Amino acid sequence: MTKRFLKNDPNFKDCIEVLNKLKINYWLCHGTLLGVIRDKSLIPWDNDIDIGSWDLKNKEKIITAFVKKGFRYRNKFFGNNYLLSFQKGKNRVVDINFYEIDNTSKYCFQRHYAIRNIFCRFIYVFSVAKKYNGRFKILIRSFGFASKFFKLLKKKLEKMNLFYIDAGFKTKIKYFKKIKTIKYYDVSVKIPIFYKNYFEDLYGKNWKIPDKKYYWEKNKNKTILTK
Repeated sequence: MTKRFLKNDPNFKDCIEVLNKLKINYWLCHGTLLGVIRDKSLIPWDNDIDIGSWDLKNKEKIITAFVKKGFRYRNKFFGNNYLLSFQKGKNRVVDINFYEIDNTSKYCFQRHYAIRNIFCRFIYVFSVAKKYNGRFKILIRSFGFASKFFKLLKKKLEKMNLFYIDAGFKTKIKYFKKIKTIKYYDVSVKIPIFYKNYFEDLYGKNWKIPDKKYYWEKNKNKTILTK
């Protein structure tokens, strides 16, 4: 059974307040934007809050502010430089995706600089075992004596291009060029002005019809994967 989340998620309000206070150049995207525009609420079966931004330079400032707000920084130990992931309580995860512009200047990329597989993920976790603060913390920290070995192994795999994988989503840059502010419940949020074109490009002409089975990685026209 699909888990259902609150339509008016408190994590949404908190994350938007943080971004507005920091004056971050951001916008709602993907399922979060779709829910706000189409349903006038967050989609109940959507498990995250999707935020787009150009402000990679403010990454550390964003992390600090979210942690002060009570969020847990989820991807601290998973090596993704282009995605910030936060969670508070059992509500939706907040994903802030930093976009890049490609060489043609026609598209931008939501890049997921992700760990390649479960084997590499274990290597990463044990390479930071002494400071690890996630699930199974006690067990993983007990392997702190081997951290140096795993760090060396990680570096070797990185040099061989066998550790990370580039996965992302391409979008026409014109959709995010112009942003406007709207009122959603009691917070001011930023959205793309050309959201209808964005939805048609992303979800097709039937974007107004809810689709519980939609998954971004299955959208082969938009997904970029370099193995």
